[in-house]
Amino acid sequence: MHLQTDGVKCSLTQAQTVTCHVGYPALRTDQEINYNLQQVQNKAEVKFEAKSDGKEEKPADNNVAISIPLVYDTGVILSRESNINFYVVDSPPPPKTAIKTFDDIGPEFNFTVKVSRGTFPVSLLYLAIALPMTTKGGNELLYVTRLDTDGGSVSCDSSSLVDPLKLSTKSHTQTFSPENLRQTDKLDCKSVKCKYIKCILKDIEVNSNYFVKVKTRIWIGTFITATYQSTELTPSISVETTNPDLLLINPKPPSRVVLAVSKPGEKGDIPVAVIARSVITGLVLLALSVGLLWKFGFFKRKYQQLQKEADDDQPSRPHDNEVL
Repeated sequence: MHLQTDGVKCSLTQAQTVTCHVGYPALRTDQEINYNLQQVQNKAEVKFEAKSDGKEEKPADNNVAISIPLVYDTGVILSRESNINFYVVDSPPPPKTAIKTFDDIGPEFNFTVKVSRGTFPVSLLYLAIALPMTTKGGNELLYVTRLDTDGGSVSCDSSSLVDPLKLSTKSHTQTFSPENLRQTDKLDCKSVKCKYIKCILKDIEVNSNYFVKVKTRIWIGTFITATYQSTELTPSISVETTNPDLLLINPKPPSRVVLAVSKPGEKGDIPVAVIARSVITGLVLLALSVGLLWKFGFFKRKYQQLQKEADDDQPSRPHDNEVL
């Protein structure tokens, strides 16, 4: 194998080794060597050796070796789409507890995950979908009703998550307990309990798309009984290669599917910190006002005026030589 570009001659001297003669008889600036690796490597070892026609006193000074770590952008793209991104809870309490069909649970919240591959040779991917399922108070959030895949060899481990109550064959009684969610801006895996759908994408073809469709219902009873003004129900999605440190996916997942949930008419709490800041600010302004009035003599003039009025109100005393 020989490569020659702009005076640079390269040859494959042994397996995975390319030797290049750069700048003979003289080295020029901005000379480049472009070489495409036929196999994925985690590093490249580059050795430079400078030679001259004269005799070198220290030949070792003309050698340097550099190890360059390699990573690869796989060109895999992760995207998602949902049927709704905003929901208003306007049903009055108490919530329905007799669950006979999916409609008794609440509204549909469905989303589709799309994984697209470019031209980089990636044959296996791991997809994970995190679903926020239960609050800290034990109230249910999402109920998975169905999961479908499309686009090739995609297998998902979700049998324990899809319709666990078997509502297609029997009814169920669900209970909901009041819960304060005012301080919970996001119902995600950091604030609630999540369950995971894990999928394997095999034999991925060049320039192909793969889909995972998740259908759920929102446990509306939880959001009817809970106390909050607005929050976000946030499933997350991530995809990895077999070697995530070497084969990268940019931008790096996870990606979120955000559903904003609001409850009109719910009164919001005034944080204690806001009250404390307001009181302190008021006291500071009062102190400044008093200080300015004192500086400009307001209290002195007022005192003198009051003193004068007091003197005028006192009856005059007779002199010693005055005849009564």
